[in-house]
Amino acid sequence: MTDFLKNNPNDNCPWIGLLMIHREHHSKGYGKMAYNLFEEKLKQQNYNKVRIGILPENIGAKKFWTSLDFKFYAYKQLQEKTIECFEKQLI
Repeated sequence: MTDFLKNNPNDNCPWIGLLMIHREHHSKGYGKMAYNLFEEKLKQQNYNKVRIGILPENIGAKKFWTSLDFKFYAYKQLQEKTIECFEKQLI
């Protein structure tokens, strides 16, 4: 399951809200496969970047997204929680 916001009004950028793979299928490459297919669709629609926010304690998510070349760019506050923001250029 993927949740996607085409244009976040706070920064005029596309954001991935969620990429969920059933836990029985973790660490089998399905998440990367799903993301890569999604990224191809973004490129076809002429998006040049995509962003995602990760909770600092979610080490697994950081490892996953950075393995896909997402780069940290800022800390932001969301409802009293600190979010680490990552971005990927889609060249």
